Amino acid sequence: MLKTIYIYVGPHRSGSQFLLRKITPNIKGLYDVRSKNVALNEIVMEAMDEHPDFLDPESYKERISGVLDAIDEDKILFANEEFFGDYGRRMSDGPYISQPFYDNQFRIDVLKKLFGNPKIIMTPRRQDLWVESAYMHFIHNFQTVEFDEFFNPGMDKGPNLFKFRSNNQSINFKALDWGVYLKNYHSAFGEENVLVIPNEMMRHDLQDAVNMLCDFTKVDRFDPGEIPQVNRSYSAPALRAAKLINRFILVPGNRFGFIPVHPFLKEIQTQRAKKESKLLWFLAGISRRISPHWFLNEIVGRLNYKKPDNLGPERREMVLSHYRRANKDYAEMIHIDLEKYGYY
Repeated sequence: MLKTIYIYVGPHRSGSQFLLRKITPNIKGLYDVRSKNVALNEIVMEAMDEHPDFLDPESYKERISGVLDAIDEDKILFANEEFFGDYGRRMSDGPYISQPFYDNQFRIDVLKKLFGNPKIIMTPRRQDLWVESAYMHFIHNFQTVEFDEFFNPGMDKGPNLFKFRSNNQSINFKALDWGVYLKNYHSAFGEENVLVIPNEMMRHDLQDAVNMLCDFTKVDRFDPGEIPQVNRSYSAPALRAAKLINRFILVPGNRFGFIPVHPFLKEIQTQRAKKESKLLWFLAGISRRISPHWFLNEIVGRLNYKKPDNLGPERREMVLSHYRRANKDYAEMIHIDLEKYGYY
């Protein structure tokens, strides 16, 4: 059976968890790889992790085809935020590179080699909101970095000066012109094969976003109903607490860590490997939930929740003014009025 391939490419921090947990699994007639056969996604990621000079696309295409042949549906949705590009990688000499999605073109090339001319789905987010979300992502993952350091990349110590490298996780916010990335996809796959749903549309006009997705994938429209947002960020008090607690979380590379991410989980899993029991299964489930992240989000965060404003009004205006002209051009490219979402 001839398959139509759809690929959701993200990017990171742009509502992917909401879309892939709450929307795409409920679309009838669309085989959602992420929820039904995640190993297919991993084959694509494995290809993207290959050394470019040694990548054998045909071998990966055969592996993918072997699985697809056994699937009855003729519309297949692959989905992974990593398909868009990386934004938090260390360089070989230790520092982080501050250029988000610097490998976007390479990952597009891999998708082209594996799938030929698939249909692409993107959900970019307004740049100031994306920067804030990216920062909180590192905090949620037990890193300790002040927002000023995150927002101002560049090594300022030692004999060498690298403008786009930092000893801390950081972001060059000037590399977030979504129109530039969109042109990459248009060039590779054709403008008619690329759908852009602004993240803010999913948040504020969900039915319109779902209608666009259904029309693009040529399935029946449906009413998504009221869906709570997922992956809510820390509250302002929880953020302050996290920056203190994260210094002592037991994660790789933290020599001061002594607080386990999941208390006793390793010991419980060791016992389960010897002999499984309902009690150990129950305790493992409890351990996975009782984590510093859970405590900060579900206990501290629910007490008079207030979202932190890490950018502040001056830096927010700096980011938005930097993209005002570019965002107008981007809006024309996707035929959506982005002024209603504060892009300009």
